[in-house]
Amino acid sequence: MINFETAKKLKEAGLEWETETGDLWIQPDYPEYLRAVDYDPTGHGDPLEKNIWIPRLDQLLTEIEKRGWQIELVKYARWRITIWKIQCRKQGLFVGETPGEAAAEALLYVLEQEYEADE
Repeated sequence: MINFETAKKLKEAGLEWETETGDLWIQPDYPEYLRAVDYDPTGHGDPLEKNIWIPRLDQLLTEIEKRGWQIELVKYARWRITIWKIQCRKQGLFVGETPGEAAAEALLYVLEQEYEADE
């Protein structure tokens, strides 16, 4: 699982959240309380857009692939993920203590590449 700060960076970089039952999320005012979606998380007086989604590894990898990148995740001393996009000849190597952290760093890079391409 990725940490709160990394999840917050993903949200700030433009990652959108479509809620699914079982998703983990945090209210920014109470980052020590992790919640799971078993209902509509907009019902606690906090609009959904204020909450921070904590995506799982499979969700992070899906987001990277949806954006046209290919992935290789390998465990060495730490987790390493390599991503590449053949069309633009770009690639990146990202390292994390967990596979989720490595994938989150890779997704942050992908979102930054999209932002730069839009400017």
